[in-house]
Amino acid sequence: MRESGLDGFRLLASFLVISLHAGNYSALGSEEVGAAIRLSARWAFPFYFMLSGYLLSGKSDIDRASKPLCKSVIIFAMASIGLLPLLALSQGTIGAIRTIFSPALLLSGTYFHLWYLSSAATGLVVIFTCEKMGLNKLIPILSVVSILVYLIIGTYNPSSSRNDQITIARHFSSIGLIYIGMMMRNREPSGKFGLFLCASGLLMQELEAHFLARYFGIGLLEGQFFFGTLLLSIGVFEIARSYGRRMPLSISTAGIDHSLFIYVFHPYALLAFRKIAGSVGLSDVMKDMSVAPAAFLFTFLASKFLLNLMPSIHLAFRGDFRPIERT
Repeated sequence: MRESGLDGFRLLASFLVISLHAGNYSALGSEEVGAAIRLSARWAFPFYFMLSGYLLSGKSDIDRASKPLCKSVIIFAMASIGLLPLLALSQGTIGAIRTIFSPALLLSGTYFHLWYLSSAATGLVVIFTCEKMGLNKLIPILSVVSILVYLIIGTYNPSSSRNDQITIARHFSSIGLIYIGMMMRNREPSGKFGLFLCASGLLMQELEAHFLARYFGIGLLEGQFFFGTLLLSIGVFEIARSYGRRMPLSISTAGIDHSLFIYVFHPYALLAFRKIAGSVGLSDVMKDMSVAPAAFLFTFLASKFLLNLMPSIHLAFRGDFRPIERT
């Protein structure tokens, strides 16, 4: 049975990704306020990885990871090509050429947020290889290691050279997050348990971020993934499965059709609306409140337009399953 809640939460996650990229929201009060807002949206990326694992576990053949792997690679290539103009605009022609011919292209494509697609492909390659070689028992071990490495090297690491280490650790975290999604299919969802995990995760994120800021000098806005984030992400996934079946069909269908397109191409809208906000003289508070929703709405409408104009091209950016049918 298809679960429409997961599709609807794809759309919400795409908005939260835009909100994370829109700014630090410190103009709304303080750095603490900005950090709290951003931490509450951190579940978006783990949610996408878990959803990939959840869908993967619904298949039983030994080559089940091959199709989503190919799709991830194709979308990664298409997205990198589609964002070339933005890369040239932000880095100049010479900088864009350097990026295209650098090893970093394999990790992040032509724009920083495309790391998710490359990371998803990496996680699927590992899972596909283990299953193909009959090493299924190795997957849980690699999953735990990948998440621990991300936490220890990527989050709890106060060294001055942590940025490159974060990039690598984050890239391989997809193994563990995809595997968690695979395991989620084996249990009945519990909305109350999901709410408990969300509350615990939000609190734990705040404690972790402030502890690292106080004792290790890591800025409140620097943390991207905490242990609390993992709890929060699992909690949101549980809520999506438990209560999401009441979600309107229009929202769940929009999640299928538009969330990936929004994720890939929202930087164009963010750039445009930042310039518009600056040209009309909006205050910092109004910029923080308006840029992300405006960019989301514009990219959503652009996705709907492209779906009607060129459905064959847009098909690549659609989700993997339809929502549950209503009676």
